[in-house]
Parts: sequence; C-alpha cells; structure tokens
Amino acid sequence: MLLPKEKIIFAVDFNSLGAVPSRLAINDSYPVEWEASLKRTLALKWDRQIPGHPGPGGRLGTRQDMEQQLAFMTDLSNEVKKASDAGKCFDPATKEVRLPQYATLQGYEQNIEWSTHRWCGYWAAASDRDQHLSGQRLESPARPAPGSFCPCARNACCQVLIAQCSWNV
Repeated sequence: MLLPKEKIIFAVDFNSLGAVPSRLAINDSYPVEWEASLKRTLALKWDRQIPGHPGPGGRLGTRQDMEQQLAFMTDLSNEVKKASDAGKCFDPATKEVRLPQYATLQGYEQNIEWSTHRWCGYWAAASDRDQHLSGQRLESPARPAPGSFCPCARNACCQVLIAQCSWNV
C-alpha cells in the first residue's frame, strides 16, 4: 500500500532490509518476477517503507534497502547464470558462487548457498526449456533424482519441464 502524500509504502515480505533474503523467502519465490516487483516498487514515489519485518535495530526501510536487495539479486542471478552455462549447477556452484561485496549483509553466510541453489534451479530449468523449445531432446543433469528435493517444485520453471519435456532416463 502506498501513502503518496506521506511518501510511505507498506510492503511486506519481499524486501529484506539490510539482509540477504532468508531460505524461507527464497524457497518458494519466482526470482525474476521478484526482481520485477522490486523495480516496479522503486518506480513509485516513496521515501520510507514499513516492512512486515523490521530491519536491523528495528528500523524502517529505505529506497536504498530495496536498491541494495535488487542489486544483490541481479548480481547473484548473473553469477549463477555463468555457473549454469558452465554446467556447474547445482554443485559445485552452491559452494563456489560468492558475492563478497554483499558479505556484510545480515544472513549472508547462512543464506548465500540457498539463494545460489534457487537461482541454479531457475537457470537450469530455463536452459532445459530453451532446449526443448528449440527441438533438442533433453539430457539434463539438472533433473532431480526420484524422491529428491527440487528447489523450485512449486514454481513455473519445474512445471514447464514436467508438463512439456521428455526426460531421457
């Protein structure tokens, strides 16, 4: 909700103030759509954010918080895309991809591997979808083993693969 006269926005659970998004937040996210939502929100005229969860020290959010989260997500996406293109997703990308410029954000060490894992799920599925749409038969190492955890099982990326792609078993 935007209060334009007061230049205050009430935005819950999609902007981690001074922090890397938690495992719970990233687990069922649609990362590209999340980035787009942050961009649309930044296009509005507001100065202060009332979040669902206060930032460090109980503070309210600022445009800088949202810009920082968008930059983190964009930079992570770019690095994971490189890893995915090199065939490194999921492992060793989850151990190798790091963004030291964001290491001071709250929750960085606890959540960087999980965030990388989620982006690997997105980029691996996008690559597989592109191969399918171009007529190539899939032989993807990104397919989860039976009974294993798919990081994007509730998201469109896996659903496209399940619905449209034939896996070589």
